[in-house]
Amino acid sequence: MEPSSSSLSELIADPERYQGQKVSVTGYCVLGFEGKALYPSQGAHGDAETKKAVWLDVPLGELVRRFDGTTVRVVGTFDATTRGHLGLYAATLKAVELIEPWSA
Repeated sequence: MEPSSSSLSELIADPERYQGQKVSVTGYCVLGFEGKALYPSQGAHGDAETKKAVWLDVPLGELVRRFDGTTVRVVGTFDATTRGHLGLYAATLKAVELIEPWSA
């Protein structure tokens, strides 16, 4: 099944619509201990706006860490019921199939 292309703001604004669906979304990727997330922009990360971000349910291996601090496209399953570390995020992308560099 092809993922539905969405923006982070669309996912967060209408979580019921995307619940359990495979989605493709772009954003600023942060991959650190207790902070694996996709933000709408680098500025949103700098301002710690976690409610505008989604948690990325991915293992922190070498292959994934190379995307830390870059803009990426992520394909995964949207889960509005899980909100990442300490419940600080808007939702979670789980069963992540793809993380790749992205430029607008």
